[in-house]
Amino acid sequence: GVVIRVGDRASIFDSEMTHQITETAQTLAKEDDDFLFQRALMPGGVCEATALLLHGYRSAAVCLPLGNYHNMVPGKKQLAAEYIHMGDWECLVKLLSALVAQKPQDQLKAMLKSRMRDFTAKRKLLLVAEDAAI
Repeated sequence: GVVIRVGDRASIFDSEMTHQITETAQTLAKEDDDFLFQRALMPGGVCEATALLLHGYRSAAVCLPLGNYHNMVPGKKQLAAEYIHMGDWECLVKLLSALVAQKPQDQLKAMLKSRMRDFTAKRKLLLVAEDAAI
């Protein structure tokens, strides 16, 4: 499936944007058994999302699992073409299509704040009881 990148070796990407992408992917996964995704910190290298962040732009990233990364066969000193799985590519297209059809980010932020208020209100007594026990 598609990979939702939370960051790379140099930086962590925009939390709100990454959350929106993840929520969209979770919805797609519930509706479509063929839709697969994962969230991952990409520990090697630096990508364009970091460059954008350094210049004050909000950014997030998605990618696809890649075979023969940097044209190297894993565990061998041998060159080979990079490749992706077409099912992963189809998941990427579904995710990007769903994202462009969504409501603006500010509405998502308001919805998330509302959910957090509701969550806290429903569990207030439990939270107070836990705090008193400390």
